[in-house]
Amino acid sequence: MDRRTQKIMEHLTGPTGSVILHGILVFLLGKYLVFNVLMPSHEVEAKIMEVEEVDLEEFDRNLEKLPDLPKIEEAVPEVTEKPPEVENVTPDQEDLSTLDVLNSQSPLVMKGLYSGRLSAASRKSMLDKYAGTIGELTEKAVIKALRWLKEHQQGNGSWQPKGESKYTPGITGLGLLTFLAHGETTASEEFGSTVEKAIKYLISAQHESGAFFDPNAKDAADPKKKPSQYGPNMYASYWHAMATYAVSEAYGLMRIPELKPVMQKAVRVIIDGQQPAGGWNYAYTKTSRRDTSIAGWQVQALKAASIAGAEIEGIDQAIVRGIENLKLNCNPNGGLFWYESEEKDTGRGLSNQRLRNNTGIGVLSLQLLGQGMSKEAKKGLSALKVADCKWNNPSDVSWPLYGWYYITQAKFHNGGADWTSWNNKFARVLVDNQNQDGHWDAPLTDGKPGGEDRQGPVYCTTLAALTLQVYYRFLPTYQAKAVEVQEISAETAKDDVVIDF
Repeated sequence: MDRRTQKIMEHLTGPTGSVILHGILVFLLGKYLVFNVLMPSHEVEAKIMEVEEVDLEEFDRNLEKLPDLPKIEEAVPEVTEKPPEVENVTPDQEDLSTLDVLNSQSPLVMKGLYSGRLSAASRKSMLDKYAGTIGELTEKAVIKALRWLKEHQQGNGSWQPKGESKYTPGITGLGLLTFLAHGETTASEEFGSTVEKAIKYLISAQHESGAFFDPNAKDAADPKKKPSQYGPNMYASYWHAMATYAVSEAYGLMRIPELKPVMQKAVRVIIDGQQPAGGWNYAYTKTSRRDTSIAGWQVQALKAASIAGAEIEGIDQAIVRGIENLKLNCNPNGGLFWYESEEKDTGRGLSNQRLRNNTGIGVLSLQLLGQGMSKEAKKGLSALKVADCKWNNPSDVSWPLYGWYYITQAKFHNGGADWTSWNNKFARVLVDNQNQDGHWDAPLTDGKPGGEDRQGPVYCTTLAALTLQVYYRFLPTYQAKAVEVQEISAETAKDDVVIDF
């Protein structure tokens, strides 16, 4: 080995070689660590799952069931301040019921139409404002009635009349309206299932024609029973309208998609059953006879459908003709509304007390249709100033609860001193005569029940409870914040109800 090569070897095996060798080792170690850290892991974790056994027959049975209705979130309006007591309500309040919604150039926007009923706080606010000191008692009575109705609901979701089962959809409609008036929906903790079952029953009870009765029904072959000239569906126009009213209000409150076609088909029956002159008769027959009592339920159903957004050809024209018919039924001399006509009512000897019930129907119907300041409505309200509310021996010996239901609403929507006076009468009477378990029976005359007893306790309880819910069921028409006319825009609140006539 020459001298040059020997020196190179000495450097490699000496300190210099040691440094170079360690540097190479560090470099290789770093490359190894970086490679293993940055490269993704390809490990796969496997789990062994037990396969759950499925009962295919049970699955098929579930498919045949009616699907559950969608739940909704309850709207809870904020109450910013306590309104004044009932004693502060004065006759000179601004009355916006004169607003003619049919001739408005812009759609009618009803601000929070149902807002008074949608929470315990909002109901209390309205009770404080309109019920005075008795509000706490009336609300307790309503809760007891709702619980009694819940307990007496049938397994299929209906409530049964005392009489014939063909009236069940109408009675069920009244039952559902009573819960809706309290702001109860399918999302309610205590009454949600009750509301849902009632809605499902009404959906199932509708005939393919849209009627809540069988239009092809025949009189039973009973030689002891004289058949009606209107057939077995004589009172169908009452019960159909009650069911339609409930379905329409339910859709307006909850927007359940399945309810819209049910509502629209049912309203079509009412429109098609209207007489050319604007009235309605037994069994929706097209005759010259017009019946204010029947018309009242049709108007309520049409109103509820309108504010719910029903898209039905002819509904606007039906409302116009309905207004014209109601005005024709008002006696210009005294303000009382005829049950049928002056000639026939006089011939039947109907008393003024009996006609006051009809007057309540006529006035409320005009108020709901934007005609609360019409001369007919004003005359009717004047005639109702002498109305009374006595449980024993009431003025109308046959249908007092029916009359109080309408008279109370008519006076509430008019407001003022007349309402304050009436509130002091009817609320105490209904509260004092509720049974301990929460239901009402029909008032008595000389110890005997009148015609309402034939309808049964569900009918009586729903009418009494609905009457006591007047404080928060709808905003009164004279309240300035209740209605306003404005152009529809992005500024329209999501809870506003738009009616485009």
